[in-house]
Amino acid sequence: MKAHEHSIDTISHVDSTMAQFLGTYDLDSVKAILKKQMTDRKKMEADAAKQSSMEFRKDSTVIIVNGINVDTAIWTISDDKKITFAPLTPQPQAQSATFDIESLSNSKLKLKINRGESTLYINLRPFTKEDSVAAAKLNQEQLQEQLMQQKMQQQMQAAQSQNADSSK
Repeated sequence: MKAHEHSIDTISHVDSTMAQFLGTYDLDSVKAILKKQMTDRKKMEADAAKQSSMEFRKDSTVIIVNGINVDTAIWTISDDKKITFAPLTPQPQAQSATFDIESLSNSKLKLKINRGESTLYINLRPFTKEDSVAAAKLNQEQLQEQLMQQKMQQQMQAAQSQNADSSK
C-alpha cells in the first residue's frame, strides 16, 4: 500500500484509459480520486480486521471468523518456521495456505506470505472484550446499511412499476 500511495504522487500525466476509468483528465482530480480510493480501501481492510479472528485449538484445528463467515481448518507448524492451514475436509477447490512465521510469543503471532511481487503480513494478538464490541458494532452498522439499501431498491422498483403503470 505504501508503494501504491507513493506512486499516486508520482503521476505526471493522465492517459486516455485512466481518464475513461476515472472520468477526468484533470491530474489533480485523478490524484484525489486515487487517494480517496486508497483511504476507502484502508478503512475497509481495518474494518475487516476488526471483524476477524482465529481461535487455535489444542486439537490442531483453527476456527477462522471473518464477519459473519466462519470456517474451520487444520493447522500444522513445521520446523522451518512455517504454519499451514489445510481444509478440514478435502474439497475440490479448497487449498492449503502456508505462511512464514515472522515471530511468535504468548501475546503475538506475525505471519508473512509472498504473493508475487507483494508481501502480505498478518499480525495476530489475543482477542479482547473491546475487539468483540467493535466487531459487533461493525456487524450491526453493515446490517443497517444493507437494510437501507434494500429499502431504497424496493422504493425504486415500486416507483418504476408505478411509472410503467401510469404510462399505459
